[in-house]
Amino acid sequence: MYDTDIKIKQPPLQKTNSNQLLLYTDKQECIDDVKLIHEKVFFITFGSCASHILPVVHRLTQVDSVFIFCCNNHESLPLIDKYSKIIGIFTNESDLVQNIQKTAQLIHTQLETLTFMDKNQNSARDLNKDSAKFLWFQIFKHVIINMPRDDQAKKRMIEKCQEYYHGDIQELQSIKEFDKTYKSSDAIKWYTKDCFLYKLVNIALRTEDIDQLYTFGFFIADLCSSLAEAHKTMWQDEKERSSSMIIVYRGTIIPNHELQKLKKCELISTNGYLSTSTLPTIAKNFLSTYSKRTDKALVLFEIRVDLRLDTVSFANISFQSVFSEEQEILFDLGATFKITAILYDDDNKIWTVNMSLTDDGVKLASDYIELNKQEMNETSVPILFGKLLNEMGEHKKAYKYFKNLKENIQDNEDIARIYNGIGHAYHGMKNLEKALESYNHCYDLLINNKPPCIKHIARPLNNIGAIYRAKNELDRALEYFERAFDIMKQFPNTYNREIADTLTNIGSVYYEKKKFDIALDYLTQALDIREKTLPEKHPATGKTLRKIANLYENLRSLDKALIYYLQALDVNVCSLPSDHPSIGSTLSYIDRLYTHIRIDEKAEDYLLRALEIIEKLPAIHAHTMAKTLSVVCYVYKRKSKYDSVLQYSFKELAARRKFSPGDHASISRTLNGIASTYEHLDECNKAFDFFQEELDKNNFYLTPDDPIIKSIFSALADIIEGTGQTEYRLKVWKLITQADLPHTDDNDSVCHLFKQQYAREYQLRTLNIPGQ
Repeated sequence: MYDTDIKIKQPPLQKTNSNQLLLYTDKQECIDDVKLIHEKVFFITFGSCASHILPVVHRLTQVDSVFIFCCNNHESLPLIDKYSKIIGIFTNESDLVQNIQKTAQLIHTQLETLTFMDKNQNSARDLNKDSAKFLWFQIFKHVIINMPRDDQAKKRMIEKCQEYYHGDIQELQSIKEFDKTYKSSDAIKWYTKDCFLYKLVNIALRTEDIDQLYTFGFFIADLCSSLAEAHKTMWQDEKERSSSMIIVYRGTIIPNHELQKLKKCELISTNGYLSTSTLPTIAKNFLSTYSKRTDKALVLFEIRVDLRLDTVSFANISFQSVFSEEQEILFDLGATFKITAILYDDDNKIWTVNMSLTDDGVKLASDYIELNKQEMNETSVPILFGKLLNEMGEHKKAYKYFKNLKENIQDNEDIARIYNGIGHAYHGMKNLEKALESYNHCYDLLINNKPPCIKHIARPLNNIGAIYRAKNELDRALEYFERAFDIMKQFPNTYNREIADTLTNIGSVYYEKKKFDIALDYLTQALDIREKTLPEKHPATGKTLRKIANLYENLRSLDKALIYYLQALDVNVCSLPSDHPSIGSTLSYIDRLYTHIRIDEKAEDYLLRALEIIEKLPAIHAHTMAKTLSVVCYVYKRKSKYDSVLQYSFKELAARRKFSPGDHASISRTLNGIASTYEHLDECNKAFDFFQEELDKNNFYLTPDDPIIKSIFSALADIIEGTGQTEYRLKVWKLITQADLPHTDDNDSVCHLFKQQYAREYQLRTLNIPGQ
């Protein structure tokens, strides 16, 4: 709460949660503190101060809602139209408190956020960030329901809750009651209460804080089990219904960038339990509270639910809920929905997202688990969960997770796998010494086991080699890679995929040692294994193709390098999301080669395929698209296929104008190419019309010495040079003189035209003939 002359004791405001009410008289201190908060903030200010602080505070993402208190609301009314986060202007303190509590209740039902599955995500391999997070929550449930649920786990959770609500008498009383009376069967009832549990559980889920998830895992597991039981009961009851389908509703507000993701994705989930209602009015009433918001999108989820779907838990919890009148249907953690349509209601400014409940999320998690069983011989779901964190790049979370997991595992082999995961986390955090220590610990546990786990030591050996390679200790790296490879050859079924990985590692070391012929041999072996053992166009195959391309580039076999880069691009685009870094880096290599190579016949097919791929990629790759179009033009020009040259030149010009309009030099070169092509096609009429139109487009905002203007006039002058027709000469001469174009020697065609025109005028004057 902010006021320059605040009265600290405000009896009505003490009815709110006083432990979380912060009072400020200093504007800058208030703003600085709000910026440090990582939760939603309700900002209360007095009318006399509102116009001074709202311009800054309203922009802060932490501030969810603004409440203005003043004696005369007429003075502050204009602010409502200016600042969309203002809930209301209140002259009565009781109304203020009541509205704060009402808004808080609405917000508490909106704490979860969305996770997305990309439409272009083809499998559980090489997920992009959003899709990996989507999968993370599917597997999290597998892990959490198998966590220990004993008195010690309950005690840890209660201690954390008491610590969080220290000094808050009301919440501490609720925590005490929970400690004394809680039973697993009460999980739904406690979750729906307006008390500490709902908020803290959802904060843990929303922030994906590993420590907090462990703390509240005891209760989350109970809630999942309770929902599963309630779902069974509901399913039995609904068997007698004439219809097996119901529709539920959910009103929410989301950032505009998330709305854009919604439009692109196919599957969504929430990183928490999703509360819905069979009554659309409940959802719409929530949205009406935020109808003036412009910084976020108002979304109404309309969800069709097939009651026969038994792989996803959901239940009508009205009979257990504190808010029984809301007819609440609660969906379990990781529930997944398929988007079928997104419609916009212009009158009410609401986006309606039509969805249906699906078990695709469960299937995706099962596919990921099965994939790792096949390719990595990894059967432990808890260890897979940590592995996925590392794959997501969440190395700090992976480290915390594996450290916590280690405390609950007794089996030596599993502990060794945990140290392997910790090593990956350290490696990802660039702590190479700690990573090396963890991998060595993993190796020691396996080799000292009774009996020794010889079959499994190749993995830590390979990882140790990777650390030495990262430290540029190439001989030691090679030693460990070769030791790993020797063991893998003894157990080919165990290391089906990893044999190719290790061959690639060995090849990469020889590459870095400049022993390119040996490197090529190992990389070719790796590629051969991948193509025989992996599905067609697998991401790992794309990586190996790119490494071979790198090698050929260093050998200065640029034509072969380009072919392998283009093959790698083809594989990557077919198997990875469009925003995957591997696609961008492969394109950058191709882009670099274009400036150093003459395209031969072998590369032409790959080049056209690359163009087809690039045209479908996001605008971030537009520079490579323009360059590829330019090279395609070059290829067709060498074959004298000038119709095709012209076709792709126009595409290149459009791409450059759209994505790099400030690059006048490149646009100028493209225009010159078009002029040359028209000349080869002997189409002066079309050429003249095209360049006159270009002049009309550009002449009003470009100066006469701009390279684009020079190219246009040069092309027009060349048309005259090629045809010698007087009508064109006079038209172009008129345009040149109107444009006041310089006719220096750096513009040969125009300079030549000036000389011709002056000579012609001199000749006419000598003969006393009027100029033409």
